[in-house]
Amino acid sequence: RIGMIGSRQNDFEVCAFNEALMISRYKQKIVHFNLLDLKYEIESIPDSNPEIQLIIESILKSGSCSYDKKGLYKVAKLEYQILKYAREFDLDAFTIQCWTSMQKFIGVTPCLTNGRITKTGYPVACEGDVNNALAMLIQRSLTFGETTPMILDILTIHPEIDNLVLAWHCGNASADK
Repeated sequence: RIGMIGSRQNDFEVCAFNEALMISRYKQKIVHFNLLDLKYEIESIPDSNPEIQLIIESILKSGSCSYDKKGLYKVAKLEYQILKYAREFDLDAFTIQCWTSMQKFIGVTPCLTNGRITKTGYPVACEGDVNNALAMLIQRSLTFGETTPMILDILTIHPEIDNLVLAWHCGNASADK
C-alpha cells in the first residue's frame, strides 16, 4: 500500500503508472492524499505537541539545519503527519509531490522529511513516482531491511528532442551515520 501525497507533475511522464493494473494484477493499493488536506492537518497540530518537540530535537541533533524556527516546526509537523498516515492507513511507502506545490501550499521543501521518514522504514519517492516507491520497497526487501533504500534521480522526457531524457538529482537521501 503506497500513500500518494499530491500528484505527479505533468511533465514527469516516466513516472506515470497504471493504477488499475496494479490493483487487478498485483493487489497493490494507492491511497491518495490531497495537499490541501495535508496543509489543514499540519496547521491543526499545536506547536506544543510533545512529539513535534521530539522530532525537532532529533533534526537538530542530526547535523546542521538551515530552517528557521517556523520552518523547523513545519517540517516536524509534516513528518509527524506523514507517519500518522502510515499508521492509520497501514502504508508501506509514500510518494510525494514535492515540487513546487509543497513549497506553495505547505511552505517547505520536504527533502529532509522524506529522508527521515525513509530511514524509519517507510520509503518516500519524489514527484508522484509510484514506480520508484516500489523500487525502494524492493531494495528494502532485498537487504532484509538492513540498509536504507535510496533512489535519487528523477527522469523526464525532453520536451523538444526525441530519444532524450533529462535527469535531475533529487536530494532526499537519509542521513545515515
